[in-house]
Amino acid sequence: MKRILTTAIAFLLATPAIVAQNPTLKKINDIKRQRDAYFWCETNHANADSALAYATFRLLDEVNSHRSSVMTLADLQPLTKHIRIDRGSQTRIFVYARKDEVARGTAISPTPSPATSTTNFVPDAFTQKIIERKTFNSIYQYLRALKAGKQILLFGPLKDVSDYTELHLIVFDIHTQQVITILSPLTQNQTRVNLLTGVTDSLENYPQDMVAVIWYMK
Repeated sequence: MKRILTTAIAFLLATPAIVAQNPTLKKINDIKRQRDAYFWCETNHANADSALAYATFRLLDEVNSHRSSVMTLADLQPLTKHIRIDRGSQTRIFVYARKDEVARGTAISPTPSPATSTTNFVPDAFTQKIIERKTFNSIYQYLRALKAGKQILLFGPLKDVSDYTELHLIVFDIHTQQVITILSPLTQNQTRVNLLTGVTDSLENYPQDMVAVIWYMK
């Protein structure tokens, strides 16, 4: 019993030193302490991509709560960095951005966004024209004009359809009404493609209570 107690005490005394020596946790704690220098958010999820999406979305809300003008997710993503920690079945994602870079809208030392394709992906012209409209109302009116001109077959709110596997999905921030991204119909692998980045994505990566969705069919 004495040996067990001695071992337990030694472990408890050593734990702070172990944590202090972990460079990843140290970096996270250093950033958290610099409230005047950084915006940050973190989340845990069983799916790493979902964890990153949730954390980034929450960071966007945090940033916009301190701004007079609205910043979109597309504006913020190039300014963000993230730290990933795998813990058993859960993934912890810590996302952060420098406040001075957010204020300028440009990074001091640009780095690839976590959600951006590693290749030089360029959205097609149709996608770019939608994104240029930026807001829900503007894009809705644009789609109405496209349908009238027979450039798309149909469009409408997601709540009006039960099966949207073959539909393109335009995802908006429900609070700011700004477009976040556009997702392709389901592929043969039962996944969607983010048409802004070219990487695999899913509607499940965007919390239902935080987004609005318009679908369209070409």
